Amino acid sequence: MTIKNLVIDPGKTLGRTLILTEVTPRYVYDGSGHRTSEVRGYYYGCVCADRGYMPIRVAIDGPRLLDDTSAIGNSQVTLDTPTIKVYYANGGYHVAISANGIRLAKPIN
Repeated sequence: MTIKNLVIDPGKTLGRTLILTEVTPRYVYDGSGHRTSEVRGYYYGCVCADRGYMPIRVAIDGPRLLDDTSAIGNSQVTLDTPTIKVYYANGGYHVAISANGIRLAKPIN
């Protein structure tokens, strides 16, 4: 078994309560590692409230799915089909989180 074969349970790892903190563009990089101006998708920054407010960044390809800036820092979100992978790069292990979509679950009061 290799590190790429690990299957990580997103529900148990991230918890049930994710709070949106930021939305930033995810750019395409060319073959030499330079960032282009083409946007591939978006990163949705969240904190996992059930895990001591652990910060995460979720990559989702395609158009921006949450346009309401008032939701940032103020709304609970749900990830559609989240995937967590561990990979090795630059001398260390890293975690990558992606999903097929993201939606508002409810505002935080």
